[in-house]
Formats: sequence, structure tokens, C-alpha cells
Amino acid sequence: MGKRAKGGRDRRRLAPAPLAPSPPPPPGTSSVGFAQWLGHNGIILVLFETPSGFALINYDGVKLFRPKALENIWSEFINMDTAQNVVPDEELELTNEDCLQISQGMKLVLDRYGFEVDASLVNSGIIDMASTVYECDLFEDARVASLQNGSKQLEEVSGIDSKNWDRLKLATALKLICYPNDEIVTGDSEEMLSKSEAEQLVTDAHRYKLKRHDWIYLELYTDFVWAHGVRRRALELLGPMVKEAKEDLKLQQGSMVKEEQQEVKQHP
Repeated sequence: MGKRAKGGRDRRRLAPAPLAPSPPPPPGTSSVGFAQWLGHNGIILVLFETPSGFALINYDGVKLFRPKALENIWSEFINMDTAQNVVPDEELELTNEDCLQISQGMKLVLDRYGFEVDASLVNSGIIDMASTVYECDLFEDARVASLQNGSKQLEEVSGIDSKNWDRLKLATALKLICYPNDEIVTGDSEEMLSKSEAEQLVTDAHRYKLKRHDWIYLELYTDFVWAHGVRRRALELLGPMVKEAKEDLKLQQGSMVKEEQQEVKQHP
């Protein structure tokens, strides 16, 4: 028995309560800041489910705090090659149900483009096209900072506010400034310059400093034209794919109802 102080109270001290973990750094913190908060240079352990059980893998935890984190992480685990790299000793023979489950990241991509898809509708074609759309978005995101630098000059020189412009339209405008003698197609769509906008840019082209780096903006224009075309084709294919998946689901549900009704008749 331990000694007791006067009044019968136990003299032993209680263990101090464990310290609560500090909150994560605010959005906008550098990757170094997030890595320091996570510890171990930002590397975390992830419990990864496999057909034979579970595996612990190392993962870059900083990616959890980057913009579009769910979409980015989904894109890393959508195909068998990625899964095999993560767990190289695992013989991955997944069922269609294992492979085709929709994730929150994929749903965000599809929702952004107006496709209402749940797990019951997902097939390999929809996954491939959603992945293509996402990769095009990611390709553009990596180059948007260069466009924004040119956008500032549009307002300063020509008084044109391009903040809400489509990225392809902005890339076209900057390329036209650098190469004012090139012919472009004008129009009223959000991806195209209007005739009056194009004429003003050609007139003001000699006043722009960005002409010193004309090759950069030509390359940007080429990149955005390519990404826009690939994404547009993928979206065109996604529409019929989703429609067909919904029709197939209705047929399956109808067949199930008929089977249940027959079962009830046979066993009232």
C-alpha cells in the first residue's frame, strides 16, 4: 500500500494527459511546411487493401494537402500497373467489382463536367475517358501560371480583362500578339477570340513586352490546342458511354424484377 497524506488522499501523482496533436498548417503552406508537420520528411504509412489482405505502403503525405488532392490521388491508383508498383509481390487478379468501384476523386472529375455517375454505372471505358479528361486538366494546370503572366499585360496594354477567359482563348490571344501576321479563326464560342478582340490585339502587338519570348507563347498555344482537342474527344465519348451504362442498368434491374415476380408465383 502506498503512503497516504493527511485526510487519506493518495500522494501518488497522476500521469500528465497526452498532448493533443497540433492542427495542420493552413492552406497555402509550402510543401516543406507540411512535411515538417507530418514528420519523417512527409512520408506516411498507408493501409492498402489487396486481394489477399492488407499491405502497409509508404506514401508522400504532402499530396494530401495539395489542391485537388482527391483527384490527384485517384489518378495514381486507377490502373493495374500502378497497383502492381505499389505492391510488387502481390498477384493482382481483381474482379470487375474490385477494379471498377468509383472513388471520390473520380466522382469529382465527372461531376465537374456534368456526368452523374455512381458505382453501379462505372465500367472500364468510363474510367479510361475520365482519366484522360483529368490528365488534360492536369496538363493545363501545370502551364496556367505562364498564361496568367501574359494576361496581366493584356489588361495593361490593351485594357482587356481576360480573367474569365477560357484558357485556350487566352493562349490564342498571346500567340496572336507574338505572331500578328498569322491567321486565326474568330468566333463567338468561349474558346475563340471575337473578330474585334483579334483586331485590337494585332493593332497593339508592337506594344507588348511578351513578344521577346514569342517562342514560349507559341509552345503554350500548341500545348493548349492539343489538350483541348483530346479532352473534347474524351468528353464526346463519355456521353454515349454513360448513357449506354444507364440503359444497361435499367435492363438488368428489369430482369431482376421479373425473376423476383416469377419466383413469387412459383413459391407463393
